[in-house]
Amino acid sequence: MRPIAQNVLVRNELTQKVLIVLLCLAPAVTSCSRAPVGELPPVPAFDSSGFLPVIQQQIQTAADAVAADPLDALVNGKFAMVLHAYQQFEPAVELYTRASQLDRKPAVWLYLKAHSLAALSRTTEAIQTLERARAESSDDPWIAATHTLMKRMAGDRSATAADLASIALKYDELPELHYTLARLQMMDENLDAAVAEFERTLELAGPFGAAYYGLGMAEMRRGNEAEAARAIELSRHYKDVVAKGSDPHLARIEQLNLSDIRLIQRAEKALLKGDFVSAASLLTTATERNPKSVAAHLSLLGVYSNTGDFVKAEHHYEKARALEPERAKLFYNLGLLRFMQKRFVEAERAFRDSLQREPDNADAYVQLALTQTQQSESALARLSLDRALELDPANRFARIQLAQMLRKSGKQAEVVDTLEGHYEPPDGGSAQMLLMLSKAYNQLGQKQAAIERASRGIEIANLWQQTILINQFRRQQYLAEDQ
Repeated sequence: MRPIAQNVLVRNELTQKVLIVLLCLAPAVTSCSRAPVGELPPVPAFDSSGFLPVIQQQIQTAADAVAADPLDALVNGKFAMVLHAYQQFEPAVELYTRASQLDRKPAVWLYLKAHSLAALSRTTEAIQTLERARAESSDDPWIAATHTLMKRMAGDRSATAADLASIALKYDELPELHYTLARLQMMDENLDAAVAEFERTLELAGPFGAAYYGLGMAEMRRGNEAEAARAIELSRHYKDVVAKGSDPHLARIEQLNLSDIRLIQRAEKALLKGDFVSAASLLTTATERNPKSVAAHLSLLGVYSNTGDFVKAEHHYEKARALEPERAKLFYNLGLLRFMQKRFVEAERAFRDSLQREPDNADAYVQLALTQTQQSESALARLSLDRALELDPANRFARIQLAQMLRKSGKQAEVVDTLEGHYEPPDGGSAQMLLMLSKAYNQLGQKQAAIERASRGIEIANLWQQTILINQFRRQQYLAEDQ
């Protein structure tokens, strides 16, 4: 069987191919723990040469276990899960089929097989497989929820939230179950129930973008514009946050993935939350699994520059430089490191080297401007910021830096021109923009505008938990009201 295109997650120079071609032995029952089986599908051939060596070994180990005991349901299922973890869905389906035929309790194998079938767009087969899984384990909340939702998504209007009523009562603490119920209620236009289920999901899982977006859509259809706007705003704020799943079956698949790319993705999510410790741990593991991962070394260079661990930052800079000495991001991250070390001349040189290789990088121009400002080169810094905004007019960091420069020069009207209309939708920089706007309007004697921007700033500062800014906004309100 030819592996699907996604199996080449990371290319390497190895030419050795691990081909797994096993004979299907007679399906005799050799243990009382095994179920009587009919004709088993053969173990699929699989080429793992496109994977990292550590993953090749993982696949080979799973294949060897099947070769040693081809009628053991568990080893067949484990091999399927390893392939599933790397999105090799076609061979995984065949191995899940073997496991489900060999196991006296096949529900989990059928459930995972259904996920693989769905990934291959074989929806009808996936639903039929879930029906079998649900018949084997009618009390499993993940099987029940996935089966009902998949049926409804396929156009079966008989699949409703009522199908999960008894499961929902028993497993009230599972956020995925409430999220599924919310989606089903939305499809049936039961908007009050949908709102309640989205709110329960958020209560259990914490904030994440998809749930807030669903809540916003439900409120909008109920005609509650203010509540809808707030939920949509929160969905933008948490758009990169995905709810941590509690499905133990899929969690086992996730844990099997040894790809450095997956670890880097998880590290990026940790960085969005400001969790440098977790990010460093994940990225370090990524470099251990793939010492040639330039992306992981560059990310660690950035992490350790931010945390002030300059020795480790220098180590990963050298590792990345040895692998890809001309990559633009190498020089960009080196500039960040030198800036944090207050070596501004070297930082400026690094950012210029980055721009030689990637001349359209607006962020590099912003960082260059910061470096030039530290060297009292205000005119050059202004040119760099103008170029950043020419390349990316929506770059808020560039606008904030330019506004700060203008404010120090007493050019309050230009501060307003630079920031007004650019703080929505809210993100981590919006409150700072609004604070500068409120101050500028106060300086210009525009009382109402100052109060309005301060009020909006308080809302966003609360949203982003930037409590230190709230008192500053209140001071601007006081100053405006006292005029």
